[in-house]
Amino acid sequence: MDSKNEDGSKRNRNLIILLLLLIVVCIFAYRISVQDDKDTVNNFASAFGVEKVIPWEERAVTATKRTIEGSEMALAGSVIGITHPSAKKPLLKHWSVSNHGGIICVEIDVEFTGGFSGNKYEQLGEWKFSKAQNFGYLILSDNAPFAVEEKNKKELEEYFQKEIYPVTLGNIN
Repeated sequence: MDSKNEDGSKRNRNLIILLLLLIVVCIFAYRISVQDDKDTVNNFASAFGVEKVIPWEERAVTATKRTIEGSEMALAGSVIGITHPSAKKPLLKHWSVSNHGGIICVEIDVEFTGGFSGNKYEQLGEWKFSKAQNFGYLILSDNAPFAVEEKNKKELEEYFQKEIYPVTLGNIN
């Protein structure tokens, strides 16, 4: 009976050592890798519940990318639907996520067709947030002939505060 307990104990100890070795390898790979590799390590680590080893900022970049990738059409539709209600065919043309000292910056470039003219227009915006605060969404440029009204800017701020920020934080943690 004692030899079975010793064998089980050795097996458990070996599994723990193997798991710790795997964590050390992941941390090492993470520290020397480029962002795409970091995203892969973040996703892998999160699947095994060791995300707390990875800094919040890096997890935030990865989770924000995943959030946008899963909702490109909805995000473009919401941003343009709020800022230009008569616009049609919103398309998330380009987006990027970066970390600037713990502040996550999301640049969003949306293309859309004017509801009255049928011409193509583009709006570039930036959303910034941190672990503790949503800094808001700022329209950097918009070449539509009608300026975005203040009430629509406020509605867009509320959308990011009440919808996008909580979902993104939930995906990070």
